[in-house]
Amino acid sequence: MNSVIKRMADEAKRRLKSGYWEEMYKNREEDLKVAKEKGVSSEIVVDGYRDKLRSTKKRTLKTLLDDSAMYSKVYDIVLRENEGETVYNPIGILKDDDFYNTLDSYGREKYVFNLSDAYVDLRKKIER
Repeated sequence: MNSVIKRMADEAKRRLKSGYWEEMYKNREEDLKVAKEKGVSSEIVVDGYRDKLRSTKKRTLKTLLDDSAMYSKVYDIVLRENEGETVYNPIGILKDDDFYNTLDSYGREKYVFNLSDAYVDLRKKIER
């Protein structure tokens, strides 16, 4: 659980340093200006950005809830390897295909790297 929280904190810190929130605010203001020029309700734009933030929050919560499930999957992989079986694609075993298929190429790459980091961390913890 600590590794997931640490990863989330690192990601939040990266967003702050990279200017993610300033960029999002700037984009929202530009979208609001365009909406006003076209006579579209500003509530539609605000709701769109609110939904974007909520989906990010849901993914974060999903990560926390799936942490215990991931631990048991990694534990099974380690047990199988200790019994002499070769596990060729542990990331494929851990990957949530439904979630993975909703991501763009950047999101998929990031997801696989985060999953790989989590796998290595959990594996070390189990082996200790």
